[in-house]
Amino acid sequence: MSVEQFRPKKALPPRAASEWTTMDEVRLLTCQIAADLLAGRVPALRVATTFWLPQGEVAVTNGPVRVLELRAAGDGSYVHTSGFAFGTGALGVALLAGSLMGNAAGNTRRRRQAEQDARLAFRHQFDASVFVTTAGFVFQDAQGVGRWGHGDINTMQMLGPSAVAMQGDAIDRSVTWQLLTPWAELIFVAWALRQHPHHPQLVDGSWLMGEWLHYARMHGRDPRLVSTVLTPVAR
Repeated sequence: MSVEQFRPKKALPPRAASEWTTMDEVRLLTCQIAADLLAGRVPALRVATTFWLPQGEVAVTNGPVRVLELRAAGDGSYVHTSGFAFGTGALGVALLAGSLMGNAAGNTRRRRQAEQDARLAFRHQFDASVFVTTAGFVFQDAQGVGRWGHGDINTMQMLGPSAVAMQGDAIDRSVTWQLLTPWAELIFVAWALRQHPHHPQLVDGSWLMGEWLHYARMHGRDPRLVSTVLTPVAR
């Protein structure tokens, strides 16, 4: 995945000057938390969890997430049907031809579906709640919880607003996922500031929609970031 290919658009979509949306509030909190992390402060924002967190780790926000995984849905194999029909006379010949044509069409459909399933694509994996913490993030659903520490993630990249791609090491395998969540920017910036402070999307500020900081200030909000170009404070 190249940064150029997935770089978020720099221009904000046109909208009424007075419009301040729920997503703008999410971006505001993201920037305020990022400002704390940038300065080496523990964010003041907190959300309660029903699962335990290691000593010193706190959850700062949570929301819905849809996880897509880069994988094939099959191995390209399919069941080839070669049915038989028996008959005599004109009716028998017609039935035989129809049976063979039906089997051929069915085999073609199965072959095409098998070929499509064998292709690598981002496919729906699961939906959950995601809790962003000071050390990573936690998925929670009816099956339980799944923890991802910043150190478990090898690479991350913003694909656009509310969408981040990641590659990381799960318990039994490596995975390539897309996380579709309102908190995608926060997940990315928290990881990048800690694990990869020279990430291209931090250096050029493209991790957040262009000119959004100016838009927030026009609405009297204080994102507490001077710029989306982030350089961690030496500590």
